[in-house]
Amino acid sequence: MKKFRLLLLAALTFGLYSCETNLPQDTNEDLQPTVALEKVAEGINNVTFKVTSTNAKEVKYMVVEDEAESPALDTILTEGTAVNLDENGSATVTAEGLDAETEYKVVAAAKNGSKRAGSNTLYITTKPQAALALSVEVVQVTHENMFFRVNAENAEKISYLVLYADKETP
Repeated sequence: MKKFRLLLLAALTFGLYSCETNLPQDTNEDLQPTVALEKVAEGINNVTFKVTSTNAKEVKYMVVEDEAESPALDTILTEGTAVNLDENGSATVTAEGLDAETEYKVVAAAKNGSKRAGSNTLYITTKPQAALALSVEVVQVTHENMFFRVNAENAEKISYLVLYADKETP
């Protein structure tokens, strides 16, 4: 009986300590978030930038033409593109689908609980579309193979299609 009482007392003591619900939890929702932008590279139809944030549970960005009004923090957080930050609180982002030789601004917002923060405004200008030059030189033709050289200037991507002479060109 004495063993049973000791076992019961030990079980109750363990249960009380393990079921404690008033332990402080570190949610960090009281901390003010920060977010900053840094230009990495400008392309013809894209821009790459670095996003750095602290104390943020959510970070989003928007790219708007320079002449447009900067969006409000709530607009960025509801309509912006989400940023997946690494364990150090940063990410390198490439925004694509931009027009060549156009001025844009990039803005970001961070949220932590009810607290919000806006970034610096990053002004960018996409590069102009360069003139494309393409040439194809047949190097050697045999019964089984055809060797040719494609030279391209100012092209980001080259695709080609080889057809029999009796086929129509697509």
